[in-house]
Amino acid sequence: MTTSSKPCHIVFFMNILRKGAGMINRELGMAKVLHAQGHRISILSYFKACNEPDPPSIPVHTVLRTRYLGRLYGTALAFMPAFVLIGWKLLRLRPDILCVDLPQEAFWALLFRPVFRYRIVFTYHGTVDPKQYDPNSTDPFERAEHQRLLQLSKQYYKYLARVDQAVVVSGFLEKELSTQDIESLVIHNGYDPDLINPSRQFRTIKATGPAVISVGRYARCKGLLDVVQAFTAVAQNLPEAELILYAVHEEERYYQEIWDHIDTHDLGQRVHLFGPIEFESFSYMVGLCPVFVTASLYESFGMPLLEAQACGVPCVSYRVGGVPEVVKDQETGLLVEAGDLPSLAQCMERILTDKALHKRLTDNLPAHVSRFTYDKLALE
Repeated sequence: MTTSSKPCHIVFFMNILRKGAGMINRELGMAKVLHAQGHRISILSYFKACNEPDPPSIPVHTVLRTRYLGRLYGTALAFMPAFVLIGWKLLRLRPDILCVDLPQEAFWALLFRPVFRYRIVFTYHGTVDPKQYDPNSTDPFERAEHQRLLQLSKQYYKYLARVDQAVVVSGFLEKELSTQDIESLVIHNGYDPDLINPSRQFRTIKATGPAVISVGRYARCKGLLDVVQAFTAVAQNLPEAELILYAVHEEERYYQEIWDHIDTHDLGQRVHLFGPIEFESFSYMVGLCPVFVTASLYESFGMPLLEAQACGVPCVSYRVGGVPEVVKDQETGLLVEAGDLPSLAQCMERILTDKALHKRLTDNLPAHVSRFTYDKLALE
């Protein structure tokens, strides 16, 4: 994030300060580094904060002192209270730069900019391509999701075109915005090496067999069914192999498809499905396994891939979106074309069984991930 050499007041405006969220982790990482550089940093959380920044001396201001409630976020019901409270907070804070990540905060930032004359930095993390969902499907969810994502993209583009600085987390997104005639600055997502690193692991526990781990969401666009289907072939060749999935539960029908495949192929003792992983546990759980895999059909960056590599674990993934910027094919992991299940399975098996390959990929990880620490990204 480019700022003037003169210290200024930078306010990070987010929907809720909480643990384990990719966008929030990025903002907190940037805030920490910019604070260390001498800038005055504040955080403005729309809902009551569930976490605290590092260092704790960074002040956190709250708009609504309640837990997250959808009906109070971006709805007509909440407009007048939010208008008064956000205006009052900005009057007290008087930021030089206001940083936002979501359309709702961008709306408020643009609304009050003529009054308080700050600069707006809007970081675009991308949205799922609406084409991932069929607008002509007989499934009402598919049709509704396509329409929702289409409207969300339009909303993003409208606000990104009006801010002082549009920031994107990958070159892939820079190209996307260029199709809308929006200029942007690429500042990749990063990680905090104090929180995610190979040393954060269990000292006496390690996967003794060929274990594969994945972290994501039980949603079609994240492709966890592809991971399970590809693992089926791995399991046939490696009788001791196991697959561990940590994911946020989003799409019930898709989640059931995964279970149906597990039951059909008698993988109940080989594939283990869990809910979302706790951020504090990420390094410990991922570090147990020799390979991390994703099969997202759309990925604007690929934060779990970066974090897995920061834990010292090579990755296998589809070559989509911003993933090639995060995983260097044949250097820190192996990439295959989206939908190529045999190749996905083959790559998992190669890293599990080829010790020389695993060592080469692992040895390349420290230098690669060092480019993504927040202290370096904040200088871009």
